[in-house]
Amino acid sequence: MSVLIENMTIKRGMKKIIDNLDLSIMDGEVVALVAPNGTGKTTLLNGIAQLLPSTYKKLEINGFEPQLLNFKRSFFYLESSSNLFEYLNIKEHLLLIKKNWQSEIVLDEVFRLLKIYEYQTLPIRKMSLGMKQHALLATYLISDAPVLLFDEPLNGLDPGSIEITNGIIQNLADKNKSILFSSHDIANIQAICNRVVFLKDGKIERDTKNMDEILELYKQLYGG
Repeated sequence: MSVLIENMTIKRGMKKIIDNLDLSIMDGEVVALVAPNGTGKTTLLNGIAQLLPSTYKKLEINGFEPQLLNFKRSFFYLESSSNLFEYLNIKEHLLLIKKNWQSEIVLDEVFRLLKIYEYQTLPIRKMSLGMKQHALLATYLISDAPVLLFDEPLNGLDPGSIEITNGIIQNLADKNKSILFSSHDIANIQAICNRVVFLKDGKIERDTKNMDEILELYKQLYGG
């Protein structure tokens, strides 16, 4: 099992944003985290990554608990392209991550997959949103981490780039990587996911592998 969470709670002030949440993800699963904006998806991802204070009965990623040295290398997570260093270029980011995650992935392989040779040395601050999203995805690929946490990975991508991203995510799953990502794109979720978990009132309200029912479940749980 790649991710195991029991009774995770995250508060903002006195309010519980995540409330005794349980979640498990198996090796090679692609799991979509679904909920309306502002209801805790990013908070949960940050809590799993231990970027926000949280309490829990159990938190394990790839068999490692947070107090263990290898915990941080067992997953990769950047909330958005705004977390990239604006004065560094893609190549410099990838070299830094490759070293820290002890990855054996070759940079040229990442450049080829994402078709980003032409702007690999362009500083992040000079990139368009679409370029930054490619740079963000490149950081995930170079990490070679067994668990990947994405927050709205398709934002700012054109249809061609979405197709490339979907293919990469499916390829990563074929390599037994476990992926949890937040998304609102029902059609895209249906195309690439094994499971969908619906977040409501700080808990996983529903968990399904039936892609045909997710639109109706969304309407039932959140209206609209």
